[in-house]
Amino acid sequence: MRSRQSPVLCLLLFALAACARSGTWVDDPKNFQRAWGQSPPADVHIRHSWYWRSLHFTREEAYYFEFGRNPDLMRGFIVENRLLRIDPEASINLPKYSCFERPTWFAPKPIGDYIAWVAPPDASRAVVLQDRMTGDFFLAGCQI
Repeated sequence: MRSRQSPVLCLLLFALAACARSGTWVDDPKNFQRAWGQSPPADVHIRHSWYWRSLHFTREEAYYFEFGRNPDLMRGFIVENRLLRIDPEASINLPKYSCFERPTWFAPKPIGDYIAWVAPPDASRAVVLQDRMTGDFFLAGCQI
């Protein structure tokens, strides 16, 4: 005999999943954990962050981060996400790789002052920009 509680339980679980924490957080120390599900490594210096998550049953999020120079962390993002190096002056269109207007602190110099990596066409939107002078890097991601 089939239980009548099963559809009700499924609906309740669906409703609870849809109520995941949503909102926008600016320069919040928990933004790294919101984006990647773990605390940042001790040697990571986050200068700025902006994180948004929708109230949706699938994970819809967007973020911008500015990190102090950290070659290992930057390389990890690039390798893990299969980012492709591009000539920023020739082909980068920042709005294409983000879902929201970028914060004023995000990559404020002319685009030629950065080394750029972008997500492959079959992936969610992402861009890493490394300041050629300082080694600091900016990361933007979007999945909607």
